[in-house]
Order: sequence, then C-alpha cells, then structure tokens
Amino acid sequence: MAFASIYVPNFILQAVLRAEPEPAEKKPHAKADQPGRMFALIEGEPPLCKVVAMSERAARAGIELGMAKANAEQFAGVEIRERSRAQEKSAHAALLDIGWSISPRIEETAQDAIAIDVAGLGHLFSSEEEIGAQLVERARQCGLAANAALAANVETALIAARGAGEFAGVDDLARRVPDLNRKELVALAQIGALNALGEVKHRRDALWQVEWVGRPVGPLLRGAEAESAG
Repeated sequence: MAFASIYVPNFILQAVLRAEPEPAEKKPHAKADQPGRMFALIEGEPPLCKVVAMSERAARAGIELGMAKANAEQFAGVEIRERSRAQEKSAHAALLDIGWSISPRIEETAQDAIAIDVAGLGHLFSSEEEIGAQLVERARQCGLAANAALAANVETALIAARGAGEFAGVDDLARRVPDLNRKELVALAQIGALNALGEVKHRRDALWQVEWVGRPVGPLLRGAEAESAG
C-alpha cells in the first residue's frame, strides 16, 4: 500500500470541542466521541440560529440539521455550541501536522481529510496497520476522533477512511467527490473499492453504475422513479 488517508467525521463539531479546556489530570481525548454527551452545533445570527452539526446521541434523540436553536434547546441534556471558523482552521492545521509527523508528502483533499504518501516507510513502521494506528492515536492526542485507511491509490484510501456507508451509491460518490473522473471511477470499480456503496454488491454492479453516472434520466425512467418514490 502506497497511500494513507485520515478523516475526521463531524469535523466542524469536533473542531469546536477540541478547543475546550481539559482538567490537567486528564489525558487528551476527543470529546465528540463521548457517547454519554449530547452536542448540537449552531450557526447564524439570532433569531435565525440553526443546527449545522450534532453528535450521534443528539441525532438519535431527534435533533436535526436545520433545526432552530430554540427547538434544539428543548431536548433534555443537550449542550449547545457555536460554530467557529477559527477553530476549524486550527483543527485542519492539526490534521496537517499529524500527516507531516508520518511523512513529508501529504495532500490536502478537504477540510476534514488528508492523503499521505507512505511509500518507503517500511523501515519506520512494522506494518501498514501500525501506520493507521499511529495516525488515529496522534489524532486522539490532538483531541480529534479520526478514521485512517491505507490503499494502493489516493482515491481508494480516502473512500475507505470516510467509510462506504457515507455514500448512498456510485452516483452520490461522483456528485460529492467531483475530482473523481470517470476513468478513476472505473478503476475503483474494477478493484472492488466501490462494492459497499449503496446497493452495489459486486464489481459488475459498480461498473454498471459508473457507466450511468452523469447521464440524463429520460422520461420513462423519471416516471418509474416517481412511481417508486410515491
């Protein structure tokens, strides 16, 4: 494997929480990863403050994106935080430092993810698993709960770190990661990297979906989609 990727889920919430002070006797950890606490992140000027991110427990309780702050505050136990662009920049800088601590060759792919060229690092780490574990641990020490993955190419590493469950299907992946061109999607489908996306079960399914990515839907299929949606 030549590339690693590290991805921070719920980045804008974690960026705010990592900046909150910790008691001196406690070890650094990712607050957003605490299952017992319920966070809602808001943005906007009163009275138009809306929820723009929330912890998993808050989502299970019924807090939703776009919910008014006043409504979110009605949930027992919720902790309201305000979005901070400055803290997001700081968290992204920490993510870059984590990458540079492993390799000088990194690529900023998004605010919440980076790719790292790990070719030739075999003499520094006992295995690929150790590289991934080190990335996750170093992120934790920076107050970030992160996912890490290794693959033979950058795109596959990024998809694996984000988790296939984050994308509804190949079309969703192509729409949300526009830098992937059709040739790269075909390559990912051929090696099985898209097999867990949506209803994709096999490389043949992935290749078929890639073939239809971006094609306009005709009136016959639009009718069928509308009927199934109804």
